[in-house]
Amino acid sequence: MLYIKRTGLLFILIFCFYFVHSQSSITDSLFSELHKTKNDSEKIDILLDISTELSSQALVDSAVSYAEEALKIAQDTKDTSGIIQSNYSLGVNYYYKSYLDLAERYFQKSLIFSEITHDSSSIINAGNGIGIINDSKANYAKALEYYFKALNIIELTKTEDYLFLIYNNIGLVYLTNKDYEDAEKYLNQSYEIAKENKEEQGIATYYINYGVLLFEQKKYTEALSYYQKALIIDIKLKNLLDIATAYENMADVYRELKRYELAEKYYNSAIEENNVVGNKEGIASIQLGMGDMYLKLGKFSESEAYYKNALKIAKKIGTGQIRVDAVEKLMLLYQESKSYKSAFIYALRFKELNDSIYRKQGSNKISEMQIAYEYEKKEKENKLLKENQIITQKNISYQKSVKKYLIIGIIFFLILSVFLIFLSLNIRRKNSKLSESIKEIKKQKQEKSEIKHQLTIQEAHLNSFMNNATDFAIYRIRVTSEKNSIGSPVFYSPSLKNILGIETPEIFKNWFKNVHKDDYERVMNANIQSGQTGEIFNEIFRYFNKPKNKWIWLHIISNQVTDSVSKEKFFNGIIIDISEQKKLEEALSESEEKYRSLIENLSEGVCINSPQDIFTLANKTANNIFGLENDTLVGRHLSEFLRKKDSNFISEIKKKRANGENGNYTISIIRANDGQERILQIKAIPKIKEGIHNETIAI
Repeated sequence: MLYIKRTGLLFILIFCFYFVHSQSSITDSLFSELHKTKNDSEKIDILLDISTELSSQALVDSAVSYAEEALKIAQDTKDTSGIIQSNYSLGVNYYYKSYLDLAERYFQKSLIFSEITHDSSSIINAGNGIGIINDSKANYAKALEYYFKALNIIELTKTEDYLFLIYNNIGLVYLTNKDYEDAEKYLNQSYEIAKENKEEQGIATYYINYGVLLFEQKKYTEALSYYQKALIIDIKLKNLLDIATAYENMADVYRELKRYELAEKYYNSAIEENNVVGNKEGIASIQLGMGDMYLKLGKFSESEAYYKNALKIAKKIGTGQIRVDAVEKLMLLYQESKSYKSAFIYALRFKELNDSIYRKQGSNKISEMQIAYEYEKKEKENKLLKENQIITQKNISYQKSVKKYLIIGIIFFLILSVFLIFLSLNIRRKNSKLSESIKEIKKQKQEKSEIKHQLTIQEAHLNSFMNNATDFAIYRIRVTSEKNSIGSPVFYSPSLKNILGIETPEIFKNWFKNVHKDDYERVMNANIQSGQTGEIFNEIFRYFNKPKNKWIWLHIISNQVTDSVSKEKFFNGIIIDISEQKKLEEALSESEEKYRSLIENLSEGVCINSPQDIFTLANKTANNIFGLENDTLVGRHLSEFLRKKDSNFISEIKKKRANGENGNYTISIIRANDGQERILQIKAIPKIKEGIHNETIAI
């Protein structure tokens, strides 16, 4: 089973460097500060810092105890901020212990206090955490509800730091439900943000999840390349949990490509990493993948054992989707092995389990409707009974009217009294409803007034943003129905005149008259095509600014929208002067090309290896030495080219490299293309940063 990376818990608050310092210990200074300080607020912060460092060493149980101590102090002193952070910290730790219900409970508490204090960042954090928990439980509708609530707050508060993780997690829900179009849309949005912010962890997360998207569409080779890219970054950042995810997904690809030895090797590596961090959900996912592998090999008993182990773990930690998958796979296994009785039993369990997950919300709504229906039915029965009693009373009065006129008068009086009572009660009921309606109208009026005020503020910000623009300009173009028309401007930033160097920007054709002749036809065709089809206009081209007497580079992006009232179509867009960016790109490209040419043309093989002996860089000569084509050595493990008898020798060398020792040594390898043995003389130069072995350069 492919394992997807849900982000958010490690990017924010106290867990922003989770697993980065996996080999470090708790610093003496933190404990020293804890014993010295008498300030409760400072104690809470220090306790949460200690909890974080313990988590980074996979000592989650100890991390929980320090977070609980911080929560107790915060509750005793009524420190709302401390209560929010402590509950969130406990939610994160219990999530990584795979105690999903307990984790959700702490996230909910953090959310409640965050909403009371109107702390938008903490609301986003807690909401995202609850979304991740429900995603793990296969409560996808509830997960999306919390993700979109967080997204709405981000848009209202302009808290763009969290956009990447929310887009990523929304994309994963759609991916799990096989809505590949929406999944790709949100994953790509997350990637653009991570790339813009040069956030390596975010880029690695995108590579893994986009690889899953390709895998689901059976594009295995493409998926593998994305997993290898993610693995290189994760090894660099030392994120053990993410390294485990990359290993597992690579194993799934090798399984589908029928390269079972490599698949088993990477599955075992993933299990080792998950055991270090205590990620039981990841281990359950790997058990499913290994079950699939043995099923393909026709080894039914081994496959059955792995599936049942995955089911056992999933039951214990409460991961709904893995539990459903395990039951379904056991059902299909028994069908293929012709154990029809067992297949039937698991088919019933699969249907029951599947229904309980996907109809939980629907069942609650049906129950509510049933209760409402029974209540209304009882009311109608009571009303009908009262009407029958009145009719019976009238009949009795009518029968006795001949003999007892006095009784008739009394009965008439009683009936009139009852009528007046009911009339009075009805008037009170209507007055009560009217009063509630008036209150609701006042509330709506106040809300509209607040919204209008916010819109006024936003409009002022937007006008300031447009009027103070320098290297860019915002604009809106009305789309016309005339053939070959490119539209007419509705509004534009004052900076547009300076960027384009024209005096009449109200004439849209004037915008393009100074486009470079080599770019003119492409830009005009794209503009007409965009106006006719509604496609996004996204073009980069050269433009001659006459007042400045020089060529500049422009990037124009626009998107079509439809007015909800007039139904007119417009293009909202932005023009950016990217001339300086182009100069930097050209200089960077020239520098990179010189470096690449130097490395590629060396007669010696040059490689860079991770501490795990995975190749992260190799020149052409190195690829030839190992019997591979260009760039195919990257992502491969050194052990794939060694004999088993050399493993002890390599282990000794790795220890020396970890201590920062340079070395010259001789090893023998088996070439990949022809199986021939080659003797290599290698000079190894390890790179040590902050006392930790990061990589080794080998020549």
